[in-house]
Amino acid sequence: MNELFLFSPPCPPKHIFLQDGGWALAAMDAFGGFFEYVENRFTENTKQGKEWKFSLIEALAANPYMASGSAGPARLSKLREMLKEGPFYMPYRPEGPETAD
Repeated sequence: MNELFLFSPPCPPKHIFLQDGGWALAAMDAFGGFFEYVENRFTENTKQGKEWKFSLIEALAANPYMASGSAGPARLSKLREMLKEGPFYMPYRPEGPETAD
């Protein structure tokens, strides 16, 4: 299921995550699995989906309250790494069953 429908226009992610006080980050952090979903590059299959998710990553990384959240600097470091990789980066994932020799 593509969960980025929550962030479709007219309310882009940047309007949500750049709010003063960090309340939006706290709300998203309380939503179990949210940051794991954001960090998973395999959840979006379309150009538009990848661009929307990257916009979300940009907004999260730009939020001044990000480093003080529950995961702190480690999560912010991961988001900054994803920014450097760009919206269309896909890590290598081998196809087919793995075999042990």
